[in-house]
Amino acid sequence: MRRQRLALSVVGIPAAVALLIPQGLWVSSRQGMQGYLAFATALELALLLGSLLLVLHAGVSIAWERSEKTLRDALAGPVHRGEILFSRWLALQAEMLLLLALVAVLAFASTLVHYRFEDIRGDAIEPLFYARELARHTALGIAYFIPPAFALVTLGLLASVLSASPAMAATLALGALFCLDISKSVFSSASGVVPGLFNSYLPSLFDQTSYLHGVTAMANGIGDVLWSDTGPERHLGLLVPAAYTAVFLLVSLAVFSTRDYAE
Repeated sequence: MRRQRLALSVVGIPAAVALLIPQGLWVSSRQGMQGYLAFATALELALLLGSLLLVLHAGVSIAWERSEKTLRDALAGPVHRGEILFSRWLALQAEMLLLLALVAVLAFASTLVHYRFEDIRGDAIEPLFYARELARHTALGIAYFIPPAFALVTLGLLASVLSASPAMAATLALGALFCLDISKSVFSSASGVVPGLFNSYLPSLFDQTSYLHGVTAMANGIGDVLWSDTGPERHLGLLVPAAYTAVFLLVSLAVFSTRDYAE
């Protein structure tokens, strides 16, 4: 029951934030804000919170079962350990996709109540950014969240497999994410370092270089064109998180398959 409430909180809290942010912007006398700016702001903040909750939930998933002595019952059944871990991993990834879908739908619906999705003109005669261009980049920002989120959830699962208690697992998972965020901020000007981090495309507490933040800057009229369709960043946004996901999952399977959970 507690695990079910935690899963509902992981999905429900970011979804509620995505729903409320455009309404809060309207109430705070920002009625003239452009629709894409309100939408991108809601997406960025809700998915930042969602990232923290996702890695936390993944971090305590196996460790919680171990502390409650329910993991031993599952391991005693006629099921291979790899199948048990893989099923937990799939459930966590499905939770991530559900969170993303709810955040996107609720943020869009809430924004649509008060704001219009128009071109960004500023003081120029010609639009700085066309609405179709902003729509495309916003959709890309949502899509680019998925690969690093897969790696993030797998990192949390690895922390859970390595830890003896839920508290230790949560500390390890959140600490690893904070270290990655700090590294991204410190090395943000080093072109060869940041693309090698799987969280380079996630909203971050310490850095503002994620794709979604670039969309927010564009919608505010102060940004520039983001990654080109033929640029290396487009491929790194998929390949780097995929490589991290594979490594984290393989290490998790190796540890889970050989570790003694009798205690």
